[in-house]
Amino acid sequence: MKSRGTHRCHCLLRSGSGKGLLLDITFSAFSFANTDYILATLHNRSINSPLEHQHYLHSQAIHHISEAVLIWDDSNEIVYANPAFYQITRFNPAQTIGQSTLFLQSDEHDADTYLGISDGLTEEGIWQGEVWIKKSDDSSFPISLTITAVSGETEDRKYYLAVFSDSTNERARENELKKLAYYDSLTGLPNRGFFKELLEQETKRAKRKSTQFSLLFIDLDEFKSTNDTLGHTAGDLLLSEFAKRLKACTRESDVSARMGGDEFIVLLPNVGDTLTAERVAANLIRYLDEPVEIEGQRIKITASIGISSYPKDGTTTEELIRVSDLAMYQAKKVPGTCFRFYSELDNARQMEIYELENDIRRGLREREFVAHYQVKVDMNSLKPVGFEALVRWNHPERGVVPPGEFVDVAENADLIQEISGQVISHVAMDVKTYAEIFGTCPPIAINISSSQFRDLTFPDYLANTLRAYNLDPGSIEIEITESMMIEADDAMASLNQLKSIGINIAIDDFGTGYSSLSYLKRLPADYLKIDKSFVDDIAFGSADKSIVKAILEMAKGLNLKVVAEGVETKEQLECLRSLGCHHGQGYLFGKPEPLEDAMYSDLIIFDDLQEH
Repeated sequence: MKSRGTHRCHCLLRSGSGKGLLLDITFSAFSFANTDYILATLHNRSINSPLEHQHYLHSQAIHHISEAVLIWDDSNEIVYANPAFYQITRFNPAQTIGQSTLFLQSDEHDADTYLGISDGLTEEGIWQGEVWIKKSDDSSFPISLTITAVSGETEDRKYYLAVFSDSTNERARENELKKLAYYDSLTGLPNRGFFKELLEQETKRAKRKSTQFSLLFIDLDEFKSTNDTLGHTAGDLLLSEFAKRLKACTRESDVSARMGGDEFIVLLPNVGDTLTAERVAANLIRYLDEPVEIEGQRIKITASIGISSYPKDGTTTEELIRVSDLAMYQAKKVPGTCFRFYSELDNARQMEIYELENDIRRGLREREFVAHYQVKVDMNSLKPVGFEALVRWNHPERGVVPPGEFVDVAENADLIQEISGQVISHVAMDVKTYAEIFGTCPPIAINISSSQFRDLTFPDYLANTLRAYNLDPGSIEIEITESMMIEADDAMASLNQLKSIGINIAIDDFGTGYSSLSYLKRLPADYLKIDKSFVDDIAFGSADKSIVKAILEMAKGLNLKVVAEGVETKEQLECLRSLGCHHGQGYLFGKPEPLEDAMYSDLIIFDDLQEH
């Protein structure tokens, strides 16, 4: 018998009963006794039992699912991989079957990772998690993996079934959500919440390993002014540029974050002494020396940096952030970019300032800032001619608090304008009340802050307030100092706008500032107020008397009236009268007091002060 070759095929036949038969047919050609024959061998592959049917479905499911399936034996040799495995990894069967699973391991993990997987399979018989594996091009990618240990043909035979899917897209989505939750969208730096988590971890690590670290709390100086002047877009560009410079001058292991607004913070791990923190702060100062160009303008960034150290200055997250913030406020007292280490000696005073600042904010919410009124009198008739409104704080526990105890803190905290706004509203209500009782109200002078005077919207704000209370502009006077006029670029325009409304203007504390006569003659002022320092010794000191006499002569030439402040004795009164001073103000005539007391001063004639 001579073979002529073999051919195989599959076919599906249907029996007379309608049952389908899946056949493997093998055709073999051969010759015997000079005759050619074809031998057909049929193998019935039809599923003839429930168990066979179940095995068939299992194999088809594994073959067609979208997840990759990989099976290896207890010698770590791969015995099966489904089509999805080849599609995901780009390996082919020749590169896979019979190979050790080691060729899939990625450099993203160390030996401890794989040891942990092995221990999990030994103890639990199953392991789930995310790992990185290699593709055929040697690149790594993340997978979501489940490995199950299954029994083999004999009791001592074991296989491992791995099912996984590519989690690259899922990880990207998670990273995007994490970025939104944990990172500042403008600068790309960790946000306050995420930084506090990282600081908490570093605190625990430092405690466990007895190491040290430092914090740098950074606040950009005059950022609000830049933001208000150039706009929020320019402000955002400035913050982004600062973040870039911050990253450039810190180490790879350091963590920089944006705490909010114009505040940033840097964690310096594994710092054995203060030299590293000092070096980073000095580098940042050097990087800030180069101005930033924004919208055609070169802007110099300056910053105040406060430094604290673990465990010397604190052992908790909140404490370390707080004391570095306190150190930053100490740095703010020095002009330009500088840094300061936290000092317990400064802490007590700074805590007082913090508490006072918070109390001022509470007082503003409760509208506790009011005006008390000190009478101004005509020096000849000694009759009241007006009042000066002086801010007072009606504190619920401390009583009436004078301005000297809170104004400086309010100015440093940018709260003075809000206080002034409450006082102006309070004065407007009192003027209206006074006029309703007596028919008219003498002029009331209001002191305004330098920041308020620099605000170009202030004249409109004041005009709107007068209209809201239906008040005559002549019932209000504005007091400003010489230095405020010189320092404000638009001083003349603001003063002219106030005059156009009908408001009188007084130059306060005259003689203590620049006293530029060439500038003074151009100002639309109505009054000069002689500072108290020239009045104190006027009855006994010839120098002070000569200065006051010169001021009065100059005021006469400029057609200005003069008010002497701080008049407390009859001798001062008589001397000022003899020099021809127009008005006086001081404790001799009355202390600052609430409206209900001050309003009746208008009915008083100071007979006991008249010469007999």
